[in-house]
Amino acid sequence: MKISFKTVASFLAMAAAVQLPAADNMEPQALRIIKEFSETLKQAKTIQVTISTKAHVLLPGVDQQMDNVSAAEIVKPDKIAVRILRGSTGVEVVSDGKTINTYVPSQQKYSSTPSADGLQEATMLSATLTGGFDLLGLLCGDSPYDVLMDGVEKAAFLGEENVGGAKLAHIRMEQQDMDWDAWFDLSKQATLRQLRPDMSKTLKKLAAQSSDPAAFLKQVKYETLISFEGWVFDKPIPDKAFVFTPPAGATKVASLIPQPEQEAEDAPSPLQGKLAPAFTLDTLDGKKFDLAAQRGKNVVVLDFWATWCGPCRMALPVVSATAESLKAKGVVFLAVNQGESKEAVEQFLKEQKLQCPVGFDTEGAVAAKYLVSGIPQTVIIGKDGLVKKVHVGFSPSMKEDLTKDIEAALGN
Repeated sequence: MKISFKTVASFLAMAAAVQLPAADNMEPQALRIIKEFSETLKQAKTIQVTISTKAHVLLPGVDQQMDNVSAAEIVKPDKIAVRILRGSTGVEVVSDGKTINTYVPSQQKYSSTPSADGLQEATMLSATLTGGFDLLGLLCGDSPYDVLMDGVEKAAFLGEENVGGAKLAHIRMEQQDMDWDAWFDLSKQATLRQLRPDMSKTLKKLAAQSSDPAAFLKQVKYETLISFEGWVFDKPIPDKAFVFTPPAGATKVASLIPQPEQEAEDAPSPLQGKLAPAFTLDTLDGKKFDLAAQRGKNVVVLDFWATWCGPCRMALPVVSATAESLKAKGVVFLAVNQGESKEAVEQFLKEQKLQCPVGFDTEGAVAAKYLVSGIPQTVIIGKDGLVKKVHVGFSPSMKEDLTKDIEAALGN
């Protein structure tokens, strides 16, 4: 199973800065570069640029590269066309000023909404692949300077460096939960050439919530490099650039972002109340788990997860312990691993000092049956074989919520 937008976003959600910078932490030369570039964007009536995004996710059993190249065309104030030239992990955004269309190739889904409402969704999806940066706001907004300086506590000028044969000015911006480096070409007018988010602060906060922070930081790495080439300003762009044609086979949906459970009580999973899809999986202990064999006997709790997923690492111990505490009442638990090797799972369980039954959904076929679009996803199945509840993601109240829902399935 591919890394979902929701999974990646879970790493970025912690990177929120709230403090105002102290004046003595702001080097004038760094601020001057930011202001010059921001003014260039602000004054431009049209913008064209090619954006390359490289992301590297390194985790136990996973070494995944995500490489994407997109062409951005902007006619201010509200015409946008960001189309993928190469790669399938990006997001396409096309707006004619009235309707904004957002397409996610990896999901074969798109949404079409009034521009005022759709820009927020498009921005959130784009940010999952850019280290949390609001590139749409930077290119389209009224105040590029505010976008770049939002939450910055310290700005430093680190001198000039040779990058790809060009002499670029290097600045470093520090925020409460993340930092970022940027390289600017100052030869004609200040233009941004490279942007590298540093997620180490966010990862350390995630590590602090794990049972072994040192091991977590050794195994987890999330790196992003965004490059900008071919800046063109104030060149006419034809209206046909902002016409969106849904790709063949793509499905239109109301929203591309899974809503938090607390906001989706009126829209339960389509599985809820229906017969749980049957499956048989090989398990870590060399046996097989047959869901049909549990019908009429036990309540079954399934947790779809992977070792590379930060929220999964937090959720799995909670789900496992909660199910184990109710085992005597007739509760059976299975951690349904997504596409990883036996060795990777064994290493993870050993390092985390976890003991729980694991089934291997190698090709993601079971996840597809259970409509899994983001992990962790926890499914509670009653003794009658019907899906009673579906939880998506991790929350501080997960133990209490699961206990209540499992006991309800037991009839307590």
